[in-house]
Amino acid sequence: MSVDPELIGRLAVVLAKMERCLEHPDLAGIDRRAMQGALGAVRHIQDRLILPEEEEPRRLYGIERSLPEGDRE
Repeated sequence: MSVDPELIGRLAVVLAKMERCLEHPDLAGIDRRAMQGALGAVRHIQDRLILPEEEEPRRLYGIERSLPEGDRE
């Protein structure tokens, strides 16, 4: 699957800006944890776009395990 380099670049910019937000002292508690979760989600998206397709079925995480098979992607 060919991925648009502009999309990869945009994701890199988003990740850098989100990491800068985490450095701010006013971001604390549940808001900080939410930002960390969002950061993890964007990293996951970036990894899925960059890494080659897996030969074996990937392991399901979180809510994906409870979704019907057609809604998991």
